[in-house]
Amino acid sequence: MGTSEVINNRINTYEQNDFEKIFQKAIEKNDDKALRKSCMEMEKIFLAMLFKQMKATVPKSRLVPENQGEDILNSFIDEAFIEEASKSNSFGLAKMLYNQLK
Repeated sequence: MGTSEVINNRINTYEQNDFEKIFQKAIEKNDDKALRKSCMEMEKIFLAMLFKQMKATVPKSRLVPENQGEDILNSFIDEAFIEEASKSNSFGLAKMLYNQLK
């Protein structure tokens, strides 16, 4: 499972309609917790896409052949990085989205 699979899994977890429903419910019920959570998930999806594109710009080396184990390990590292970056609020996308929707 490479980086693209991590992104696809995260995107497939929430269909577009699900996000819209979650945002609408949170706004209608004035549920700050649900709104914050959905904003965090949106930020994670954005970071996953950004990370995938950044990795795509790095040329692959032919010196050491790639293997499936390395791809799996890299996908876990990518997922952990995305999770921690989102938790740390260092990008601030979730906060800006939350403030805009509130």
